[in-house]
Order: sequence, then structure tokens, then C-alpha cells
Amino acid sequence: MPFAPGGVLLERERELATLRDGLDHAGAGEGTLLLIEGPAGAGKTVLAREARAAAERARMMPLEARGSELEQPFAFGVVRQLLEPVISKEPGQAYLFAGAAGPAARLFEPGEQRPLDAGAGFEALHSLYWLVVNLTDQAPVLVLVDDCQWADQDSLRFLAYLAQRIEGLPVTMLLTGRPPDAGADEAGALWVQLASRPAAAALYPRPLSE
Repeated sequence: MPFAPGGVLLERERELATLRDGLDHAGAGEGTLLLIEGPAGAGKTVLAREARAAAERARMMPLEARGSELEQPFAFGVVRQLLEPVISKEPGQAYLFAGAAGPAARLFEPGEQRPLDAGAGFEALHSLYWLVVNLTDQAPVLVLVDDCQWADQDSLRFLAYLAQRIEGLPVTMLLTGRPPDAGADEAGALWVQLASRPAAAALYPRPLSE
């Protein structure tokens, strides 16, 4: 998985190598979970952009979203960001919602305010998982979510659900976020759960030298 030459990013060779390996695994049908954790200004977003550019060059399908404090109260807001662009490009393609992915179609109906279960029950998470699986029939997929510390809880539950079932899928999950505070809320607890998964590769970018 080639990254752009020219040494654009300094002192990030280890991080770029890990991201490259993760994308390569997805191309080989081996799901990978990558986490980039660090305080504001650590360069998480820049690394995520490099990974997205590399995925596009490798003809992977990038699904991209960013958590926002303003949108945090809205259920499945990050999931909508991830999937709405690709669904809008495939109007009338019933295969996207074939089989167990069927219930997820309600999330993307125009004017739908509270689709699926607000509490992100099993049916909601399972149908969204199968929607991602159906997308992998077209190409390996990069699921990229920046600023996970501000993602809504239902979307975080979906990301945790997908991470538990990523083995054997041509999917790379790349999530960035700030370290959770002591006594973290449910969002922080879900982030800790993701980081503690045995198959997760966590990156902690160091401050740059002078």
C-alpha cells in the first residue's frame, strides 16, 4: 500500500507503516482495527488523511465521518456521515439492503427523524453491520472516523459492534480520538473497550522534536 513519497510527514514513519499494514490486510480480506489516540494538536487528523489518500489510491472504498460536539445528541449521526454519501450514489440498488441489512434502510429514508431503535438495539447494529458487509462486495472498505470523543453513543456502539466482527472482512477501521477522562462516560468507556481489543493496533503519536 504506497503512501505519497516525499517525506511530507516528519517523524511519523512508524505510524505510517502501521497504517499501511492495516490497509494491506483489508485488501487481503483480513479485517483490521487501527486507533490513533492523542491530545489536540498531536497530528491525528493528518495521519487519518494520509491513510484515506492511500486507500483511494489502492481503490478501496472510503467511508468517512467526524464527530462533532454540535451533532453529538443526534442518534446515528456519525453512521449517517459514513454511509449516506455512498448510498446516495447507488439509488435503487436493492443489493445494499439485501438480507439482514434490510432494517437499516429506515435510517436513510428522507424525513425520518428517529429511525431504528433510539437505544441502538441488536436489530439496528446487526443490520448496519450487514450493510457494510454488502458494500465490501464492491471493494475493500476503509471506515474512518475522526474525533471519536464527540461521536454520538449509538454510532460508537455500532463501531464497537463492527470491531468485534471485523475478522475475515476486507475492512480497515481507523478511529481517532483524545484520551478519555478519568471516570469517563459511556463514550469514553466504549473507546477504552475498542482500544483493549487484542487485535487492535493503537498508535500514540509523540510530540515532534525541534
